[in-house]
Amino acid sequence: MRESFSYGSHCVEVDGLEPTTIAWLVENLCPSFDTRSSGDNPYRIECLFDPSVCERFEREGEARGLSDLALFSMDGYAASHPGWKSDDGWWTILDSELRCIYRINRSCRSIQLLATHPRESVRIALLRLIREIASQEFLVGNASHPHAAAASAEGSGILICGPKRAGKTTLLSLLLQKGADYIANDRSVICRDVDSEVLLSGMPTVVSVRQDTVSLIKELVPAQGWGWLARYTLGESRQREQVSNSAAAANSLSISPAQYCSLMGRPPISVAPLKYLLFPRVDTRVRGIEIQPIKSWDAATRLHENQLEISQTVFTVPGGQY
Repeated sequence: MRESFSYGSHCVEVDGLEPTTIAWLVENLCPSFDTRSSGDNPYRIECLFDPSVCERFEREGEARGLSDLALFSMDGYAASHPGWKSDDGWWTILDSELRCIYRINRSCRSIQLLATHPRESVRIALLRLIREIASQEFLVGNASHPHAAAASAEGSGILICGPKRAGKTTLLSLLLQKGADYIANDRSVICRDVDSEVLLSGMPTVVSVRQDTVSLIKELVPAQGWGWLARYTLGESRQREQVSNSAAAANSLSISPAQYCSLMGRPPISVAPLKYLLFPRVDTRVRGIEIQPIKSWDAATRLHENQLEISQTVFTVPGGQY
């Protein structure tokens, strides 16, 4: 099956997938991404599942001198994997974490994603690829990309900005519980439209809560969510509810945006006009929520300090490191 995912005027076409993988991508990329094709020069990702082909490239990698190549922009760093660049312009990168191989030709805007079979980790790899392309081609030079959650209440966009462990997901969950709509969990996007209105949107990420902050959010997320896994669709998660009984004791959360919205009972939306900036901070001495107004210059400083830098990767536009 084939599907297109567009962010602004930038499009990625994905081919060679099973229907359930397409369903997972649509669940978790949309509505931030649109499934209508846009632009006249899309990136194309072809998925190939063939153990012999994977083995051939793994043997070639063993025979070559491999370099660590930056592939994905993560939270403040670039995730690197071993690989090489051939004389024909193709990068070949081995991802042992997700057990797949990427072959990337930036000049012809083509990617081959190779795996022995269509395991669920391929879904995470595809999300990262599509997100990285959108980040490199749309965000750089066109938008602000804060480390922030985002929601919309009565049509007004709310940015919840701060570093790790600041309480972004906890505050976002409280807002959703009170009826707000979900925009983003960890990566937000701020840009202006043609009428110069400041708009708030998101870039999809897995919703993760670390063990040291579980106590702040555990009562907000329904119990079955603590056993769900991000790589499954909503339908697959509900069919695997027995996993929840054994996994909930782990006291950690790692679910997809679609799973999170389903558990919170609130829909995801793509964009809202930005009206409010919140900078949460966890203070164990305070009971409940305490609101402290800040000056505009202080808000601007905090927003600048919490920008997510788009790292230079193999997808960086010409003029970058690669």
